[in-house]
Amino acid sequence: MTRRLLWTVLAATLACVGAVTPVRAAAGAVRHGSALLALRYKGRPYVWGAAGPYAFDCSGLVRTVYRRHGLALPRTADAMYHSAGLRRVSRAQVRRDDLVFWSAGGYVYHVGIYLGGGRVVHTGDYRGVRIAPLWGRPLFKRPRALSPGGTR
Repeated sequence: MTRRLLWTVLAATLACVGAVTPVRAAAGAVRHGSALLALRYKGRPYVWGAAGPYAFDCSGLVRTVYRRHGLALPRTADAMYHSAGLRRVSRAQVRRDDLVFWSAGGYVYHVGIYLGGGRVVHTGDYRGVRIAPLWGRPLFKRPRALSPGGTR
């Protein structure tokens, strides 16, 4: 029974990883507070391809949090970064709830949610969902629904 459940979850996860949905705002305004909502999942384990509520990978965490605020995002970090519904912001302009991306060789491999004060909430290894200082040379994007004058 356990083996069958694991295979079912794995198959469903793999199907979701390839699916890319457009970025769109759902009915109602997208509210600030995504970073605070993400903190509610602090300590949950990292599992590749997982999208909660008991385990997450990096894009699954971000997608779950933003979905709760009415914003549909693609499934993978790379697809999120290349979404038309996100606009790039500079490090000087970054604010809480913006998305933080890391890339190598033109491929975006990791995403988190900016908390402010040079910190990000993310998941990506055995430590699970956690707060960490920014590292490397991240890229920042803001969902247009959270931008002044953005889609509501």
